[in-house]
Amino acid sequence: MGRQTINETFTLQIPDSFEVLTEDDLRKMYRNVGDPFGWGVRDTENHVIITALWKQYPALLSWTLEYA
Repeated sequence: MGRQTINETFTLQIPDSFEVLTEDDLRKMYRNVGDPFGWGVRDTENHVIITALWKQYPALLSWTLEYA
């Protein structure tokens, strides 16, 4: 098992059968041309994909959303 850290905040254990997806793979899967904030792994043999996508907002907007 390998340990992966997502966005420097969340850590999880990933079995050895999974491979980490590149940014290009994620963009092809989600057609996410302008938003590179994502992480993913896949196990092609068992047909499993695990992804985490997030968006970064400007400081003022994130403060507004926190207290909305």
